[in-house]
Amino acid sequence: MINSDKLKTSLFTYLPHILINTSRIHEKHKLIFRSAFDLPNYESIDFSIYVKRVLKYTEAEATTVLCSLILLDYLIGKKKIYLSRSNLYKFFFISLLISIKYQEDTLFSEKVYSKISGINSMELSILERDFLEMIDYSFPVSFNKVYEYYTKLIDKVND
Repeated sequence: MINSDKLKTSLFTYLPHILINTSRIHEKHKLIFRSAFDLPNYESIDFSIYVKRVLKYTEAEATTVLCSLILLDYLIGKKKIYLSRSNLYKFFFISLLISIKYQEDTLFSEKVYSKISGINSMELSILERDFLEMIDYSFPVSFNKVYEYYTKLIDKVND
């Protein structure tokens, strides 16, 4: 059984570290390939502060956040997408937004998500469409996969 409180605390504390240190982050890719997900001024806010702000204001459930990580891993593993410091912010937020829309009953307006993310509404829609195309308009997340990520995260916290 998933302990939601423990999971939420662990995610809030360790998510930025996990994303930055365990993803395939390639700085050289930002020089070779530019996409709509790349930010020209990504250094204006520290990623850990950004993640904490996003988690606080989206009020996403902990399991929804795990789903967003699974989506990111799917893109990295199956679609060979490379994360860089310049695109991590947008990929993280869009994967979370899609997970929220898929998993949760209560949604905010695009305008609210735009304010939370710092991405204007039109660009948010374009990025969401692009992300959905990358995952073939599917949601490749199962309960078993969520539980697997949960146990890995809790094990990492308990180490």
